[in-house]
Amino acid sequence: MIAAIHRLSQRKSHEHFPGYLLLHHLGVAQKVHVDSSALNQARLSYLRVGGAPDKRPFIQAFRSRGRGPKLDNANSAGSYGAESIRAGQTLAKVVGTAKSKRTSSGITYRFKPNHASVALSAMLDGRRLPAGATAAFLLRDYALAIDPQNPGELVAAFKEWLRMDGDAAGQGTFDTLFEDDSSDYGADDFEPVGV
Repeated sequence: MIAAIHRLSQRKSHEHFPGYLLLHHLGVAQKVHVDSSALNQARLSYLRVGGAPDKRPFIQAFRSRGRGPKLDNANSAGSYGAESIRAGQTLAKVVGTAKSKRTSSGITYRFKPNHASVALSAMLDGRRLPAGATAAFLLRDYALAIDPQNPGELVAAFKEWLRMDGDAAGQGTFDTLFEDDSSDYGADDFEPVGV
């Protein structure tokens, strides 16, 4: 897991890319109505680090400047607020907000056309991310039922978690953003849970 974080943090990628992936996980591509409170809860579930200081509780493995992981401040959720997604900024190139009667905030997130291609260019500097390393980072606190002799199952589980496994559009989005690095892992990279 530590190797996965370091591998990701050595690549140029935008700090909002994890939020973009969390919006996929929450179902924005399937037109699920998601508001900022749901996105913030997902950030707490997948990006918060146990034992980190209260003022900097989130690990930032995605960096547009500098290299190596660092901790991010507790107020970064505001970056995903409707008022913060402004024209010209990186996040606004892939996601916008719309009015919604189905959310408590009255807004929902919506992906823009060709968001995966735009995310690849604007957020990943035109280079696909390693899927296994990204999965290991985002799902580090969760047990997955996979065969350690078949690391490709980690990538398949990650694709399902992202809701990109059900149709050609999801597969196309996944293939645009990620490369399958499962061959880089072996059984000794996985830790058995509940044994």
